[in-house]
Amino acid sequence: MHIARVADLPGVAASELAALAERCQLQASQHIGYVSAVAPDIEAEVLQVDDWIDWTFVAHDDRGVSGWLLAELDPEMGRVWWWGPFAAPGRWDDVADRLLEVGRGVLASDIDEEELCGDSAHVELAHLAATWGFEKAVPSTALTASLSEVPDVGTARAAHVDDAGSLAALHGALFAGSHMTPETAAAVGSDDRIRTVAEADARVVAYAIAEVQADGTGYIDFLGTDPGEQRKGHGRAAISAACSMLVERGCEEAHLTVRETNMGSRTLYAALGFREERNLMPYRKGFSLA
Repeated sequence: MHIARVADLPGVAASELAALAERCQLQASQHIGYVSAVAPDIEAEVLQVDDWIDWTFVAHDDRGVSGWLLAELDPEMGRVWWWGPFAAPGRWDDVADRLLEVGRGVLASDIDEEELCGDSAHVELAHLAATWGFEKAVPSTALTASLSEVPDVGTARAAHVDDAGSLAALHGALFAGSHMTPETAAAVGSDDRIRTVAEADARVVAYAIAEVQADGTGYIDFLGTDPGEQRKGHGRAAISAACSMLVERGCEEAHLTVRETNMGSRTLYAALGFREERNLMPYRKGFSLA
């Protein structure tokens, strides 16, 4: 069995990798977090990752592809999110550890934060993570909603450039060390992300950030509310506005993850029509989130 980058294996296509991953994603005991469940959507997501052919590692032998692992890098943060490992039936013990060993071995020295994630039922991933020194974090719950069923609260608006300072301050206070910096959260108009805000007394007190995914669904990335303004409907309004803007961009469904322990947010999302689908366990090395 050999490990090579896709760039060195011209006969391997993203569609082949996606088909292998789909077999894993449809079973809780093999499901990898933050990756879609069906092959066409997985393929679209892979192709959207910068330099994916250089950062996708494939296990192969005379029987073909037996597993793969993709490194999604953020050099600015010094962090990598590992997509996988995905393994063909009966091949986890052969390929998973080796894929991670090779992938980690070529990371630049300034990439010192790593994350794996899978369904809480993925016992093999938990063992792999522990072997490599990853630590369990707080599990998350994945939720999905049909956007046609999300009520229009109508009291929030799209963020303006003038809101940048407020967005940066709120995001930095609420989500320090997350995968999005305050500067990116506040970069209104600089990318395709949806940003909405809710106000109280002419002051931004809540915001939501969403985007359209490669599979055409919406993803709610962040919801933040000033601690002094919680339980007043501001977060609900920000999410409702974000969902309306996703509909305008052609989305029919939206999904998100929320910490399993965050019962307030889980209650809020349930009231908006989001249904809980699975529990995800993040494993982190080199960093933690408050």
